[in-house]
Amino acid sequence: MKHNLKVQFMDIDEATNKQASAIDIRKRNFEAIDSNPRFFADPQHLKKVGQVQAIVDKFFKIKKGIYIGHRMNKGKPFTYVKVDSPNWPNTLSSKTKQELYYGPLEELGTEIKSTRQGVIHRVF
Repeated sequence: MKHNLKVQFMDIDEATNKQASAIDIRKRNFEAIDSNPRFFADPQHLKKVGQVQAIVDKFFKIKKGIYIGHRMNKGKPFTYVKVDSPNWPNTLSSKTKQELYYGPLEELGTEIKSTRQGVIHRVF
């Protein structure tokens, strides 16, 4: 039997989606913190997160914003520093990018993941 089901999302208000997303993000942050309070409150971890935030803020001159959140990650928790809609500084040489961005983040043990909306830096 063939079904002609159509799912329409046009009647869902964009603001509702953004609000639901914000609620989900907060919920996941609190769950991570509740599950790993020592990790997320560790002064060394907090320092590392601050360093990552400073590096990406300086490197990406043009961006919508920087967001910080926490995840449980199946026993290996991390804090993420997300750069929203960054403009990659393509005029910089590869050597300069390595010195200012990739190298320092690598030294901090940061995992970098590019997405359509931005760049996520996982701090373990």
